[in-house]
Amino acid sequence: MIGIIRDALAFRNVVLAIAMLAWAGPAAPATTKLTIIAGIPPTALSVKVTKEFFIPEINKRLAASGIDFKIEWTEAWSATVAKLPEVFSTVAEGVAHVGVQVWAFEGSKLPLESITFNVPFGISDEVALTRVMRTLHDTIPEMNAQFARNNHEHLVSWSTDPDQLITKFPVTRLESLKGRKIGASGTQAQYFRNTGAVAVSSGMDQAMEAMRSGLYEGYPAPVSLMIPYNMHESGTHLTKVRFGATISSGLSMNKKAFDALPAHAKKIFKEVAWEAGLLHAKTARERSIAFEAAIKKKGLAVTELSAEERKRWASAMPNVAKEWAQRTDARGLPGTRLVKAYMDELRKIPGADKEIARHWDRE
Repeated sequence: MIGIIRDALAFRNVVLAIAMLAWAGPAAPATTKLTIIAGIPPTALSVKVTKEFFIPEINKRLAASGIDFKIEWTEAWSATVAKLPEVFSTVAEGVAHVGVQVWAFEGSKLPLESITFNVPFGISDEVALTRVMRTLHDTIPEMNAQFARNNHEHLVSWSTDPDQLITKFPVTRLESLKGRKIGASGTQAQYFRNTGAVAVSSGMDQAMEAMRSGLYEGYPAPVSLMIPYNMHESGTHLTKVRFGATISSGLSMNKKAFDALPAHAKKIFKEVAWEAGLLHAKTARERSIAFEAAIKKKGLAVTELSAEERKRWASAMPNVAKEWAQRTDARGLPGTRLVKAYMDELRKIPGADKEIARHWDRE
């Protein structure tokens, strides 16, 4: 008798529990809290794309997946959590989870990501270059391994418009550079090796005043950054040398945080990051066109270096791609293999044969 009563009570408790669950409605979706950071303001293209497309699109697709999972984002832009050179390490340490990165600050940790700066005079098409970089990440394991070694998951690498040359003098031939002092940052200085120009180490934020004071007479930079850095106030000539579109920034995520995501969320993160990369490339191109028009309106002479002179310039330089490849090989990384793979991918692009000024890997 006691057993029957016990069973009846147990059954009643089960029924009550089911009723309470039904009354409470569906369970709240599982939530993961992620902090996303940048060392630059929301007006910067990379942050703008992240804030206005990447984050809301991920939220939208997670909601549409039918799986109870969502992200609660904390956005921290403008170096509020980490200064620009500290974003990568801050994400690696897990203080933040996703970062808008500038790969140039991580040359020692991500040497392979600098490939485009070390193989100049390639293509100007930002969208095509974004696709090339994705192929390299998909086919050369060391590209993603360099991120994993630093507790990062690579999400996407973004391209920007090609460096051009703003100067206080006309540049029509290679000889125009002889004896001229040109400001340059990092690997940009090698653009001027064996050209007769004298490279002066300088940051982009110093270019306007340095040209005005006569410290140097020109600076290579993407057109989309010349007006934001007020270079047009000191320069008088914009020469479209077309050093080649470059991969300068991107998105990466703390690897442990990425690995903890459910499978469908990982897939969504990768898909949306890739689409954000294409959007970034297209917008960079549009900005470049708009800023070039604005520079013309401000009275600067805008000219394009002839294909012949561009090839002369590239041919005058030492084989900087080979030098970089050998240095990278010496570190146990696939420098030579990467340069060849990169050039092979460029050569597959329709019309690229007319734009590639030097086949660095064939020498």
